[in-house]
Amino acid sequence: MPIADLRLDFQQQLSDVKQIVYGDSLQPKMLQGKPLNGSMFAGLLQAYVAAINSGGVPVIMSAWEGVTASESRKAMTTAAEAFRKSLSALELPLDDEDLVEAIKDAEEQAVAQYRAAALGASASKLEVDLCKRMEDDKAACTRNNAAQSKEMCERLLQVLYADQIQPKLTSANDNDSGGFADMQQFSREWLAFRDAYLKKARGGAKLECLLTFSEAKYAEAMRIMLSRQEEGYEKKIRTLQGDVSKVKEELGSVGGREQIYKEQIEQMQLQSSQIMSEKVRFEAESQAQRERIADLESLLQDETATKQHVNTERKKSTGLKLTGEIEINSELARIKSEYERVVQEKERQEMELNLLSEECQQLRKGHTCGCTIS
Repeated sequence: MPIADLRLDFQQQLSDVKQIVYGDSLQPKMLQGKPLNGSMFAGLLQAYVAAINSGGVPVIMSAWEGVTASESRKAMTTAAEAFRKSLSALELPLDDEDLVEAIKDAEEQAVAQYRAAALGASASKLEVDLCKRMEDDKAACTRNNAAQSKEMCERLLQVLYADQIQPKLTSANDNDSGGFADMQQFSREWLAFRDAYLKKARGGAKLECLLTFSEAKYAEAMRIMLSRQEEGYEKKIRTLQGDVSKVKEELGSVGGREQIYKEQIEQMQLQSSQIMSEKVRFEAESQAQRERIADLESLLQDETATKQHVNTERKKSTGLKLTGEIEINSELARIKSEYERVVQEKERQEMELNLLSEECQQLRKGHTCGCTIS
């Protein structure tokens, strides 16, 4: 039943009793300047009762030392347990600096808690024991942090490597198919992989794990990349060798054609030289024919001039004259026909010479520009 439901008189009397018991006159029991709690007071009582029961005289100092030693041991146990709980609450793994700082804070709190509860002369000795316990706990926590850090870092390295590096190593060695195009790209991707790992990794084992992992995987990746580059170089060399062989064949073919063109040009030049010689010879013959015609014309003029002189003898020499005129006219006709034939032959040879000259020029142009004449 709540106090408020009781009679008002009873409530007032209960308040008066509390004031008497817990009023301003109530002070905590003190012993040598230290307040006594319930367990300390019970310890003193037990010491007194034990001394009386054994027939001895209770000594306050002896009983007090026992109580303070007991309280100090309890304080040490409580502080050590609080320190252990603080370390267990840490989210391992942590970086070394963070772990040292967290352990330091937990240790300071445990020592402060112990000093607040410890009493008597044994407090200093038990504080040393507390520090030893905490050292053991710190060592165990450090080992646990290192083990968890190593496990986490190795797992993280495998995951990042399988995600960022391995797919590109197994792909073809070109950028379009997702592989590494060259060593520079591989180095950039490896640096990105390393930075991502260092950003996510925790604990003191992250550098050691990275070094161990890199020694194996980086060397393996480099061997793969170098092998692929060698294959690419060999393929390019084979391609270039094929191109060189093809060019050599083409050059050989071009050289053969050039030799043919050269022979054709030399032959045409020889023909041109022969035609020029023939032209000179025909010109000389034409000139000789023209001179002969001039001589015959001069002879005809002389014959006409002397015609009057021989008119007196026309009757006698009529038959002879007619015969001479006929012979002269026949000779003149034959000479003119021969002259016309020579002129036509000359024109024909000049036309052939012009055609040959044009062909020579065309062949020279074709030889210079590398054109193929079929």
